Amino acid sequence: MNTQTYNLNFARNFIFKSLLLITVFLSIGNGWGQVTNYTFNTSTGTYNSITGTQIIAPGTDDGSSSATIIGFDFVFNGTTFTQFVANSNGCIRLGSSAPSSGSNAISDGSNTNMIAFFSRDGKAVGGVFYETSGSAPNRVLTIQYINYAPAYATTSNLMDAQIKLFEGTNQISIVYGASTTSSSYTGQVGIRGTTTSTDYSNRLSTTSWAASTSGTSTTSTMTFSSTVKPTSGLTFSWSPPVPCVIPANQPTSLSFSSISSTSISGSFTAAASSPSGYLVVRSTSPNPPSPIDGTTYAAAATTLGSGTYVIQSSSATSFSSSSLSGNTTYYYHIFSYNNTGCSGGPKYLTVSPLSLSSTTCASSPSASAASNIATTSFTANWSASSGGAPLNYLLYVATDNSFTNLVSGYNGLDVGTVTNYSVTGLSASTTYYYRIMAVANSCNSTNSSTITITTLCSPELAPTQVQNFSTFTGAAPSPICWSESSGALTASSTLSGTTSNWTKKTNGFANANASNVGASINLYSNSTNWLISNPIDLGNSAGLYRLKYKYAVTSYNGTSTVTTLSSHKVEIVISTDGGNTWSNTNIIKTYAGAGSYSNTGFEELINLTNFSGLIKIAFVATCVSSSDIDFHIDDVQVEAIPSCMQPTNLLVSSITANQAALGWTETGTASVWDVELGSSGFMPSGSPSQISVSNPYTYTGLSANTAYQYYVRANCGNNDFSTWVGPFSFTTLKIEPTNQVTNLGVGTVTSTAIPLSWTAAVAGSQAPDGYLIKGSSVSLAAISDPVDGTDQTDVTVFTSNAANKKQTTGTATSTTTFTGTSPGTMYYYKVYSYSNSGAGIDFKTDNPATLTYATKPNSVSSTLTAESITSSSIDFSWTAATGYISATNEYLIFAKAGSAITVGSPTQNPSQYTASSTFGNGTSYQGDASAFCVFKGDGNSISLSGLNASTTYYFLIYSVVDLANSNGSFSYSSETGVNRSTLQIPAQLPYIDDFSNSNNLTFINGTQTNKWSYGSITGNTGSSIYISNDNGVSNIYTNSISSIVHAYRDIVIPSGVSVVNFSFDWKSKGEVDFDYLRVWLVPISYTPSASSPIVSGSGRIQVGGNFQNVTTWQSYSSSTLNVSSFENSTMRLVFEWRNDGSQGTSPPAAIDNISVNFPTYTWSGASSNDPSISSNWSSGTLPTANSNIIIPSNVPNYPTYTSLIIAQGNTFTLQSNAQLTISGALTNNGTLTLESGATIVQGSSSTLAGSGTYNVKQAITGDGTTTPSGRFWYLGSPVSLASSSVYFASNAANVVKKRSESTNAWTALSSGTPENLVVGQGYYTQAIPANSTINFTGGLLNNGAISITNLTRTAGQGFEGFNLVSNPYPSYLNWDVVSRTNVDGTMWYRTHDGTNMVFETYVAGAAGGVGTNLSGNTATKYIPPMQSYWVRVTQGQTSGSLALDNTMRTHFASLGSSTAGLRSTQDDPSLFLRMNLLQANKKDQLIVYVNEQATNGFDMLDGEKMMQAGYPQFYTKAGDKKIVINGLNSAKKQQALPVTIELPTTGVHSFVIEDLEISNGLVWLEDKQEEIIQALEPGTVYQFYANAGMNAERFVLHFQLIDDAVPTNVYNEVNSSANFSGKGANVYAESAGVVVIKLPASAEGVTDIQIRDAAGKLVYAGSMNNLETSVELAQANGIYYVTLSSNTGVEVRKVFIQQ
Repeated sequence: MNTQTYNLNFARNFIFKSLLLITVFLSIGNGWGQVTNYTFNTSTGTYNSITGTQIIAPGTDDGSSSATIIGFDFVFNGTTFTQFVANSNGCIRLGSSAPSSGSNAISDGSNTNMIAFFSRDGKAVGGVFYETSGSAPNRVLTIQYINYAPAYATTSNLMDAQIKLFEGTNQISIVYGASTTSSSYTGQVGIRGTTTSTDYSNRLSTTSWAASTSGTSTTSTMTFSSTVKPTSGLTFSWSPPVPCVIPANQPTSLSFSSISSTSISGSFTAAASSPSGYLVVRSTSPNPPSPIDGTTYAAAATTLGSGTYVIQSSSATSFSSSSLSGNTTYYYHIFSYNNTGCSGGPKYLTVSPLSLSSTTCASSPSASAASNIATTSFTANWSASSGGAPLNYLLYVATDNSFTNLVSGYNGLDVGTVTNYSVTGLSASTTYYYRIMAVANSCNSTNSSTITITTLCSPELAPTQVQNFSTFTGAAPSPICWSESSGALTASSTLSGTTSNWTKKTNGFANANASNVGASINLYSNSTNWLISNPIDLGNSAGLYRLKYKYAVTSYNGTSTVTTLSSHKVEIVISTDGGNTWSNTNIIKTYAGAGSYSNTGFEELINLTNFSGLIKIAFVATCVSSSDIDFHIDDVQVEAIPSCMQPTNLLVSSITANQAALGWTETGTASVWDVELGSSGFMPSGSPSQISVSNPYTYTGLSANTAYQYYVRANCGNNDFSTWVGPFSFTTLKIEPTNQVTNLGVGTVTSTAIPLSWTAAVAGSQAPDGYLIKGSSVSLAAISDPVDGTDQTDVTVFTSNAANKKQTTGTATSTTTFTGTSPGTMYYYKVYSYSNSGAGIDFKTDNPATLTYATKPNSVSSTLTAESITSSSIDFSWTAATGYISATNEYLIFAKAGSAITVGSPTQNPSQYTASSTFGNGTSYQGDASAFCVFKGDGNSISLSGLNASTTYYFLIYSVVDLANSNGSFSYSSETGVNRSTLQIPAQLPYIDDFSNSNNLTFINGTQTNKWSYGSITGNTGSSIYISNDNGVSNIYTNSISSIVHAYRDIVIPSGVSVVNFSFDWKSKGEVDFDYLRVWLVPISYTPSASSPIVSGSGRIQVGGNFQNVTTWQSYSSSTLNVSSFENSTMRLVFEWRNDGSQGTSPPAAIDNISVNFPTYTWSGASSNDPSISSNWSSGTLPTANSNIIIPSNVPNYPTYTSLIIAQGNTFTLQSNAQLTISGALTNNGTLTLESGATIVQGSSSTLAGSGTYNVKQAITGDGTTTPSGRFWYLGSPVSLASSSVYFASNAANVVKKRSESTNAWTALSSGTPENLVVGQGYYTQAIPANSTINFTGGLLNNGAISITNLTRTAGQGFEGFNLVSNPYPSYLNWDVVSRTNVDGTMWYRTHDGTNMVFETYVAGAAGGVGTNLSGNTATKYIPPMQSYWVRVTQGQTSGSLALDNTMRTHFASLGSSTAGLRSTQDDPSLFLRMNLLQANKKDQLIVYVNEQATNGFDMLDGEKMMQAGYPQFYTKAGDKKIVINGLNSAKKQQALPVTIELPTTGVHSFVIEDLEISNGLVWLEDKQEEIIQALEPGTVYQFYANAGMNAERFVLHFQLIDDAVPTNVYNEVNSSANFSGKGANVYAESAGVVVIKLPASAEGVTDIQIRDAAGKLVYAGSMNNLETSVELAQANGIYYVTLSSNTGVEVRKVFIQQ
């Protein structure tokens, strides 16, 4: 590159960069030129060495070449280079400068324009050379490193590499040559552009150069080692991105949507050329701007010219433009551009951009508050819309804020372009709403905000209506234009706000009647509250009207009288200008300080003498202290001043039963008055009942206890009367009550109180006002009657033996309680009715109600003394109860075993109880028949015997008063409940406790809050023990009170037992390390104490850690718990609960399913079947005499015992399908269990002994109603003395039946009436509705000789001679060797084929019989344990029997699909046929086989058919016998075998050949109906259509065996009605499909020929007149059947053609 060119490029680059720097809001768009955007590729080629020019000498370390000419312009990272500098550290730098660090070519931030093939501190051992090859414009620069060493100190670890630069494409390649190394190095491989930390592209791998990945940082490296190195020819290439091009076309179809005053949304159709994106620009000019290539415009940029705004630059075809001005036209210009996958972008298509304009809606005007508000008009105001000016405004006025009730004329009234408008024609004192909309050509604005305004009120002309405040809301009194405000009352008051503390009380005027409302103010704290009337017009003349209102002063929210307003005051003031100004000079009434304030209401009259014109009246409450007072007003009215003033403040005094003094206050000059009096609620007539009376006036002649009202008016003379005032109500006094109370009784009596209760006296002619109760601790006679007119003072405390009394009031059912009573003491009461009160009180003293009742005695303390407890007795003493009176009190103690006594104190006479110190002999407790009286009297100790060991006894101790109460009951104290447990009788191993029936642990709870309890509420199956704070009601604890409690069980550890299996279920949340469960093993001499924790030591051993922080049931188990320290002694197992009294979460501890058992040993059978060899046990040690044994399944060897002893308490378990062999005695004193499928075989002399338990289990499946899940299970008992209840134990719904041959009937066994199962008898059961397991138990295992007798054959029965028997042994039974008397050798299983129930048939043979396999498992001679099966008494006999013994027992592994062992060794190998008949999913099977011992008639080698209704069936016959397994003596002697079919339905059926073996011959099936002969081979399927019913004529099986003289290429088997003489025809195949037929010399006449293929299709028909002919078949390869027919017989030959 010459200097001129270099300077030109520099200048051009400088100008371009400067232009970018001064472009505001723009970003550089040349990102695709960055190295990071180069494309990388790995390939494999050939390393071609160059000679070139040396630029770095061999052996150079840390050296660089001079600037070397490339030979062409090479563009790298957007810059053109003509020179490079090579560095000895495995890299080059483009340009004229050497790298600042060749050993870190990529990661050194000061390096730029670098290319590295393995940059590290290396050495150019063989030098560096370069060469430019090729011709323009496709020249290549190669820079070659020879024997580059990655470490400067080595010359043996070397690689060759070339860096290649390609003209035109500007591609960079690194080609690796040969390399060798014995060390491991890492180096940088890749390219770097600028100093920007992200401008690089390098490679990373530690395992494979060919599978390198992109580097994750500039420091990423490649590994070079003996196993990780580049292969020769491996090429790394980097290619720059291609330049961007201008898109071919612009987008189309711009449209706008969602136009508002501030936004416009648009969308368009993408350009057909699919550019990278679109620049969307908004402008106020229709002329589009010109975007500059290479410039990316950010959203909101405004650099494209005045009035422009960039909306977006992206691939999206929709946009949203916001922040616009209303009613303004905007222009949108859209440009296509490319900048994806190329460099130099974006490139814009600036020609004919997609442009379109849209105008925004008008902006909403801003409504403001109304002005000039009058009674019928106001001025609406708003500000102009922003943006473009609207055409006009529309005004809407309504009486609701939803604008559904618009004011006439204001439904969008066009008011032009003004910004205010006068709204007229409105109603006074009415609330209105208005809003405005701006109108524009494009679209109108949204509505403005809504303004609310209320027109002014019109003055009310005096006299006014009464304001009773019924519509007062406390905020805006309506509809009479009252208002509220606040501010001090001064000479010139300034009011503020529209609210105050005046309110309408919910409990009404004077807080007394919610239906009579008023306005009220709570005088409290500091405030001034104005309640202002509507404007009132008094007219032009003063002195005509007065203000009338009612006021009351009460306690806050109450009705009590208040005598002073304290510092508060209430003033009534007049505004003389309609409320515009207020002055304290116009106060007309002040309420302040002390005064006689009415608490019910006082009518105030104030003359408005000095006022006329328009006024307002204000009630001003000034609150200046903390006194809490309510001030009320009501019925405010301005009325005309009368000439005769009415009286006020009516009252009544001196009331008796027949008279009262009436009084009032005169407000005028009258001296006499008229009165009208009547019963309460009477309608006044206006005619006085008394005239010209004085004040006060005594009204006589009244009735007792009668409510009256009266009215009064002033008589001013000259026929001038005031208005009537009233009514005022009062009631005359009552006479003596008519009746006394009834049902005098008590409530809940305690030791210090007797609550009395009674039913109110019947009203009669005079109902009482109350009752006087008088009491005595002496007697009823000691109570004196009260005196009329002398009121009684309440004295509610009993003192000494004096009479005591208490006064109460009311007429409803009442109660009262005296205090000062003593425990266990009898008290006496009388109750008197009275009327009136005070000086007028009147008592009824005849026949008062009386009561005699005793307080409860105090309870004795639960702290007992002198305790002595054994396993059968409990002794204890107690401290006498406080206040115990031996003369009238005594003790009763009741006891119950196992659970608490029924709650509820006794009430019956204590004399009815008889105590006995022998538990169970005393009188039963009245509330619990299981509790007995064990003590009665004044003593304080008991000795109770006759108790059970390890049992908790619950005691209730009572004190009782011997004297009866007046209702016949007796006063018992509250019970003192205690419990004590007798000592345990230690449990023997194994100890298993699931708490299902009772609790066998002793609880040590003491007085702790959180206690051990027993019950069923913890959620585990059945019951358990658990901690509870409510005596077992729930499993929760009080975490704020500490508790330590224990539950224990004593267990004997026998001699020789040092390790046990220990397990239990538990849960315990609590608090980690503070509230938890612990488990201990302690000596029996150590008894835990409540509230005291157990600590380790002195033989006390903790098991596990803290059991805590778990809310669901868990299981703890230890199979190796060391109990050696307790061997041959008694161990105490303790469960301890602790909580610390701070925090914690329920549930606390709960325990269930405790098991302490002998150690368990599991058989492995690793070396042999000898149980005396330790290596045969999984633990590697031999079991001890006290061990539990498990024999698992699938072990190499199963154990064989000479003799076996199972000790008491031990278990011996055979898991499913496990086996056990015993040649000698089996002594079982424990439990022997066989899981489903396990077997035991005992020797011929093996015996059984011991008193242990046998469990033999069989799992059964299904619901008994559907198949295949519903199964019939045919099972008999493998143990003696088993009950039929075993079938129902797991599910009472199971169905079980047995069968009688003689009646051909099934009998169902009842779950409610069990019977003994007969050994050897067969039963069947169905599991309903689910799977279950039958456990046969009851007696010994069936063993030794067993006879199954009583097998019968009853003539005429439909199932004649078939008897259901069972294998009685817990092992397999060999049917072939069973001794049978008058019983056929065939047996039948009832089983399941996965879809249907089927019968499998097996025919015994001396060396192995034959069985069907309809179910998929071939019937064999081995009958499974407990299996019920069918046998048949031999025809002609009426009874039969089976004799079994241990020699017939065996273990047996299923044969699966194998047919081994299904044939007798005497079977003729010349023929075995297994043939199936299929119809839909149902199947039947027929077997034909050859056995030289068989006859052609029915014999012991034939299996009779067990017919099954509803199934397709087929069989052969021998006489009247239906044969399913047919044993033939020889197929040579039996050429044709008719087959009978019985079909339940009409349709398509199939014969399928499942198995066919024939040594030399042919079998075929003849269908006489269709005249088809079907050759049979394994797998042959013959389908046919047949009608339902039996057909014995249609099908015939044909057999023919051929001797060895037949040619070997002939596959044949003949069955003919008459053979040709001699050895028969010779048929064979020659090449090319020619069949040769040769007849014997004795053949005569014409012989017809038919040739059929394997499917039965006729392929040739002809005849022959001589002894030999050839037939050429143009057929496919395969088997063909040649039938030769002549007048002397028929022969069939099978021939195989292979062309």
